[in-house]
Amino acid sequence: MEPGKPKTLRLSAVGQKIVAGGVLLGGAQALMLAAAGFDDEEPPDFIRERNLVIPTGGKKYITIPMPLGFHVLPNLGRIPVEFALGGFDKPAEHVVKLLSLFSDTFNPMGNAGLSMQSLAPTVLDPFAALAENKDFAGRAIAKESFNKLTPGHALARDTASLPALWMSEAINYLSGGTRHVRGAFSPTPDQIDYLVGQVTGGVGREASKLQQTVVGVAQGKDVPAHKIPVLGRFHGNADSPSARQSAFYRRLDEVARHAEQAKGLRLEGKAAEANDYTREHPQARLALVARAAQKQVKDMRERIRELEQEGAPKGVIHATELRMMQRMAHGIAAEPVLNFVFEA
Repeated sequence: MEPGKPKTLRLSAVGQKIVAGGVLLGGAQALMLAAAGFDDEEPPDFIRERNLVIPTGGKKYITIPMPLGFHVLPNLGRIPVEFALGGFDKPAEHVVKLLSLFSDTFNPMGNAGLSMQSLAPTVLDPFAALAENKDFAGRAIAKESFNKLTPGHALARDTASLPALWMSEAINYLSGGTRHVRGAFSPTPDQIDYLVGQVTGGVGREASKLQQTVVGVAQGKDVPAHKIPVLGRFHGNADSPSARQSAFYRRLDEVARHAEQAKGLRLEGKAAEANDYTREHPQARLALVARAAQKQVKDMRERIRELEQEGAPKGVIHATELRMMQRMAHGIAAEPVLNFVFEA
């Protein structure tokens, strides 16, 4: 036997054990999160994809970042197990997750999965990200609205920086918009913060996070974990106000997609197929109610901004924020049919 051959075989065996262990680790993570009461969207997929997530009680968790490339192995175990735990629902979505996983692996710069950012030159990645409304981790950069006339500044997240908010309002006004109507060009404050962060690099992004965190804490607002400088990437809470807001808008998007599919089938003269689709996806019937729910939340958010500008007591502002969060919670409470009936 050649001297080097046994060593090669031993390394191969070790490699197989590493691969098997990585895949099993991902499956165990999926089972652990399910046992802890997390649903299939908690925490968001971009967190589960790039980190080992360890529940710490309630909906809180800590994250251990995985190196790019090696994160493939746990995900090869996690995604199929989550698919099975979800009753084998949405097979195409899980296939896309696997394809996105390999897209990330073979792109040394990283990207937001299988997307325009995979194909665009690096210098154009920020603009491709804005067009797709996904950052490098797959998080939504800015809120979106059913109403195309909604101005960008009205879609600001609570943690958007004040300079970005002022700039968003100014651009909207200069392009022909008003406080309530979108102009020809109306970026959201979060889009401006994202673009500034890309231009200024890591130091600029961390400085922006620090400013947003300080302002958020001073105003008693919830600061999303990923907005906290440095430490934010090591923990999270799937039941935080920001997480509930994300879930609310995700459900709205789900309703819009199903409603559009049913509408398209009817326009094609396929009424029977449209009826079958709405029976299979009851959310398709809730488009009008979903729009009303979004408008209610938008109106309350505008009221909060008015109270802040008027210098209202923090207790009054906080009470209004709580009512808004309750309405969001009611809007995502029932599955599979969403309950958008809100109490006055």
